Amino acid sequence: MKRYEFTDKQIAELESAHQAVQDPQQAFRLGILYLRAHGGTYGDICEQTGISISAAEGIVRRYRAGGIEAVLAMRAGKRQFTPEQVSEVKSAYDAAADKWTRRHLEAVYLYVQGKTYAEISDSTGFGQTTVIRLLQEYRENGLEAMVERLAKASRRKTDDQPVFTPEQAAELDNARKTATNPKTIRRLEALLQLAEGRTFEDAAATTGYSTSNIYWLKREYLKSGTASIFRMERRKKQPFIAHRHKFTPEQKAEIEAARKTAADKQTAVRLKMLWLRANGKSMPEISTATGYSINTIVCVIRQYQEGGLDAIAPKTGSNAGQRKYILRGGSGSAGPAPA
Repeated sequence: MKRYEFTDKQIAELESAHQAVQDPQQAFRLGILYLRAHGGTYGDICEQTGISISAAEGIVRRYRAGGIEAVLAMRAGKRQFTPEQVSEVKSAYDAAADKWTRRHLEAVYLYVQGKTYAEISDSTGFGQTTVIRLLQEYRENGLEAMVERLAKASRRKTDDQPVFTPEQAAELDNARKTATNPKTIRRLEALLQLAEGRTFEDAAATTGYSTSNIYWLKREYLKSGTASIFRMERRKKQPFIAHRHKFTPEQKAEIEAARKTAADKQTAVRLKMLWLRANGKSMPEISTATGYSINTIVCVIRQYQEGGLDAIAPKTGSNAGQRKYILRGGSGSAGPAPA
């Protein structure tokens, strides 16, 4: 793709807008344009800012299509809240009757205050996927419906707190004393904490398991006793299998040969994604190696599986001019910065 050249007038306009803007997100995006206008490569920009190449390309594309106004409008919609809405969320957060509900509403409260997903995740302890799911629920269903669901879930969690008989507690204690496998001991300690009256959250915090793992251990124990816990020792860890993206030996050879004759840098990056996945690399590993988001990598793999190698690296004279470049025309969602 031919590099977009910024005129002197555009550079001056960007500098002026960057100095005048007050919103931090808008200033961040204008700063990316400023770096690009002054000759910065996407790799250098992403290393400095921490966003993915596809996200940086998306900002430049939007500027080319609609100018500074289009870039400033990128924040409109999801993050424009009235003072009444902010006050409503704060009231719900302050009125939360239990710690579990309050923690979930805290994510929404931080969001309407303009915090990023990463900042919300650091503050609440939720993973970013959980944060995104909570905020999607808030935007789609509204605060009232969300509070009602959280209250029901909280009551259900309270009703489902573990209750073990003294005999079960003694059985778990004896099993822990005789166990030799560190993983088995850790599982038994988690169950023993439940038997002593601790909550799922307390047992998870002490042992390092997630609450869902604690639920699963309790279910397995109540179903089959300590035998189910010791039986886990014999389970062999399966090697990584790209079960959703299976590649035949012929496809691997085809990708390897195409990498040696890639016509341009963008095609080479796409082929590298396929080659890494075909050789068993995980999505995060591929993302780190290429600098693109996992969503973009999945799109490239899907395009190859549906259209073959010609969909990734068309032969000269084919409909190459009409095809969609996934890496250049992706959603612009942020991913990890290049290593």
